[in-house]
Amino acid sequence: MRKYRLITLAVTLLIAVAICWWGWRDRDRVVPWLVNPWLGGDRIHSAQGLQLSTDAISADSLEILLASGASIQLRDLRLRHPLGALFGDEDNRSQLTIAGLTYHPGPAPLEPDEAATEIPHEESEAEPKLYLSELLQLLRRKLPRQIDIDKLQWAGPEPRSGRLSLRRENGDTIRGVLHSGDLEAQWQLVVQDADARLLARISSATGESILQLDGSADRQAKKEWHGELRLQADLEQLAALPPIAGTVTGAGGEFSLRIESQFPDQLLNLEGYGRTVARLSAKSLHIPLPEDPIGAPLQLSADTLEPLSVDLASLWPLTPRQLSGSANIRILSPGAEQGTLLELQLDARTPRDAPLLTASGNLDLRAAAPLLQSARWRELLSPVAISSPKGSFSFRGTAELLPLAEMDAQRRRNPLRRFTVTLLPKGNANAVVGSSDEGSLLAQMGWNRGTVDLQLPAPVTIAAARWPGRVQIETETVQIGARESAEALSLDTTLKNISCRLEEDIQCTLFQESAISQLEFDGIDIRQLQTDGQVEFSRKDEQQHLRLINPSLSTGEIRTETVQVKSATLKSAEMECTRHKQDFKCFGASADIELGALSGPEFQLKGALALNDLHFASAASRLRARARYQSDELQLRARNQYQLKASVAGDLAAEGNQLSGNNRLRSGALAIESEWRHQLDSDAGSATFTVEPATFSQQQPLSDSIEGLPVDLVAGELSAKGRLSWPAAQRDFLDARLDKVAAVYGDVFAVGITGQLSSGRKGDNWIASRPQPFTAETLDIGVPVENIRFAVSLDEKRDLVLTGVRAELLDGALETRELRWNLDGEARSGLVNLSGISLRTLTRELETENFAATGTVDLQIPLHTGDEGITVKQGRIEARPPGGRLRYYGAFSADMLSANPQLKLVAGALEDYKYRELSGTVEYPPSGDMQMQLKLVGRSESVAADRDLIINLNLENNIPAMLRSLQASRDLTEALEKQL
Repeated sequence: MRKYRLITLAVTLLIAVAICWWGWRDRDRVVPWLVNPWLGGDRIHSAQGLQLSTDAISADSLEILLASGASIQLRDLRLRHPLGALFGDEDNRSQLTIAGLTYHPGPAPLEPDEAATEIPHEESEAEPKLYLSELLQLLRRKLPRQIDIDKLQWAGPEPRSGRLSLRRENGDTIRGVLHSGDLEAQWQLVVQDADARLLARISSATGESILQLDGSADRQAKKEWHGELRLQADLEQLAALPPIAGTVTGAGGEFSLRIESQFPDQLLNLEGYGRTVARLSAKSLHIPLPEDPIGAPLQLSADTLEPLSVDLASLWPLTPRQLSGSANIRILSPGAEQGTLLELQLDARTPRDAPLLTASGNLDLRAAAPLLQSARWRELLSPVAISSPKGSFSFRGTAELLPLAEMDAQRRRNPLRRFTVTLLPKGNANAVVGSSDEGSLLAQMGWNRGTVDLQLPAPVTIAAARWPGRVQIETETVQIGARESAEALSLDTTLKNISCRLEEDIQCTLFQESAISQLEFDGIDIRQLQTDGQVEFSRKDEQQHLRLINPSLSTGEIRTETVQVKSATLKSAEMECTRHKQDFKCFGASADIELGALSGPEFQLKGALALNDLHFASAASRLRARARYQSDELQLRARNQYQLKASVAGDLAAEGNQLSGNNRLRSGALAIESEWRHQLDSDAGSATFTVEPATFSQQQPLSDSIEGLPVDLVAGELSAKGRLSWPAAQRDFLDARLDKVAAVYGDVFAVGITGQLSSGRKGDNWIASRPQPFTAETLDIGVPVENIRFAVSLDEKRDLVLTGVRAELLDGALETRELRWNLDGEARSGLVNLSGISLRTLTRELETENFAATGTVDLQIPLHTGDEGITVKQGRIEARPPGGRLRYYGAFSADMLSANPQLKLVAGALEDYKYRELSGTVEYPPSGDMQMQLKLVGRSESVAADRDLIINLNLENNIPAMLRSLQASRDLTEALEKQL
């Protein structure tokens, strides 16, 4: 049994010896493997030439990778008396020498989007702990007595090299010197059981101080310390030191910092920090601000007038107790003509238990030019381009920090109270504003490039009871002016009584007055546009609400290529609009429109129009609108001749690309109802209308409804209905009915017109293919035509056809089978027969004093119509047996008769001439001068009574003039009343 135990022991010892021999043989790999788990995330990456003994530890090279990604490379490392450093002897005699140490900074931090892709740790690491007492003991017991690094290298963006020497004297005092180029850093740390003191200085080769540090820590209790730190530095030279070098360019000035604090032994326990007082002084301090996201290089400059002092009751949560000090702060724009963008004097005091901050300063917009020219701001403002800013704003403000007693967890979210900033009067801003996109709203309004000016005649107050929190903005007046370079647009706006509340939601009220001298927009030219009214605006989440109270809009003139409006106004009691995301809706109970004159090439419209129940809405990019309208007196003048005074009422609607509506119009005896639709995308539509039966009288004629018509209706009844389309459609029609209508045309009138006309579309023309009968009791053209009967039609050749015409004229009859009149002026012809015409009745109607005739004649009139009007060629006239009597006397003067014996003979015969035969021809040219060549056979008692006397007579008379004379000789009103 004992034999087996000896064998087991021998084998175990052999294995242990073998492992030790292998570990010593491969110590360059084994030592890092054993040590890395104890380095807390850092690790030894490689070791070469490692030698271990109780007297010394050395290595030819050693590379350590830090958890941050940085690395440290050591060359020719030698640690003498290592046991003192490893076990912390009271008399630690260890010495460390390194021929070379190179530090390589880690990679740049990940961008936010890259960092977001990192996989989080499944378990959070324990909170790190660092005890000051342990750190001081570590320095006293384990720091080597002597450390020398012959070549210390920084391999960052700005590489530097140096030499480090560190000595620990008497176990409590540590002195160090670092030489790097023309810089020298010296420090001395005195470490005791209950206190420590640090003195440090960085200076240049000339001995000029760059940074001075003086710090001390005294133990107050087992787990509490009291510390002071004093720091003075030259920022320009400090920024050249690694690892700052290359990251901050252009910094400069001097600052000093003094911190006094009650802090815990566990340095990383922020909640354990007690009262902390920090005092900062700065002289000509300037720090460049990051160009991203500002967009252009800016610089922050500061000078303290009185050291800024912060007295904190606790560091976490941050609880200010007292603030004091004052400083001048400036934001500089190096590339601007005027370099100071913002100048601010900040003052902090704690008069009672609440720290008070006061500030005053000035914002100079000239220094904002480089910002506006930067790519970031051009993209942000696009399609608006702003340049050449001018003007300035002066301001002052105050704010209180919450008192210490109120600094509970809930109220710390709003650390400021009674926050107020006031923009002082006479502030102004001016800039050149242009449009970088021809399709933008500005460009469509005619604005290409111009100046915009803003003035603050009254102070603007920005206040908050607590901040962050609800902010209130108020001012009495803001003035805005805009002038387009080509004078396409000129705007002057005054905003009054502005009050805005800004929080998670926004609410604003103001009164606005605007005047635009000229506005050009999408082919519309507007002159002397003025608007005013109360505006209320609010926004909550994604919903916006706009309310206009007593809005008013007026314009002196509006012009398009075809339409002109003069002196138009629009007023409403209230309008409301709501927008949610891309959808909106608006409502107005009423609105009044007053038109001085709306004119086009062929019309003019005047009057007042009342709109009611206005609704506008847009959902899914589809517009819907509707409204009711009404006018008690609307005046329409067409072709500078026809004038209509009417009351109208109806409804308008729009949905998508379709407009529709209905209309009810009343003017005098006329009442018209219509419905219409119009497609905006195709520019097509249609309308149907109905003229309700209208009864006319001499007291209420058609001219009371429509002035300027060539025809007036003074009796009877008219009704109509129809359908019109644009462009024309085959379904279009027109039906009109006349019942015992009396019409007046100049001095011509017709009574008892009855009939119905129905027409429709065929191709491009209106036609009435079926002859439609009409009757008239009397047509008075100077000579009465009675009992008229005819049928009318309109064919595809645009021929107006009268068929079966019959009438009574001068105790005779007028008949024709067919008459045609082409509406395009083409030549047409027909034959009119006049039979049984009484010459006695004719002479009675003519009321001539020197002519009388009896007898009956028949006429055949070949009637020709065309572009020259009505003409007659080779018409025939012939008297019926037994003839008649002519008496024509007093037509010639005595001198004419004495000079012409033959004329004297004829004149004597015509004074009492009995004819048996009368025949001849009739000609009627376009001039209206009718020519008749007559041959009379008969006898005269005064000349050769016993034999026949043949007379050839040429008569010429202007028929239109004769008819006008006959019309003028009678009283039209009296003649019409007799017929009615």
